[in-house]
Amino acid sequence: MIRQFAKHWIPVIIYAGIIFYYSSLSEPLGKIILFPHADKLIHFFEFAFLGLLLRRALLNASRSCFKQRHIFWTCIFGIMYGISDEFHQCFVPGREVAVWDLFCDSIGVLASLWIKIK
Repeated sequence: MIRQFAKHWIPVIIYAGIIFYYSSLSEPLGKIILFPHADKLIHFFEFAFLGLLLRRALLNASRSCFKQRHIFWTCIFGIMYGISDEFHQCFVPGREVAVWDLFCDSIGVLASLWIKIK
């Protein structure tokens, strides 16, 4: 059981930590890339990948309530993490809370649900 947990949830935890780290930087990655609205694309893809990891973990959860409603819980956990990410950024100098970033995070999580995983 611990092995199953580690196999499916440790990637989610590590990836969420990576998102947290990059959100802690005063200079966001989107400003380094030279095309307009690059940060929105980054938000979309980083949360789409988080959605894939969450869904994979929930599909392999030991509790049937998570397995049976994995789409619902993927949306809830992914979007809540997006909200917490934006809230966290309000404490980082040079960063700001942006509703459009949260929108792109949420769309990324929802888009990940269309990808078939095993």
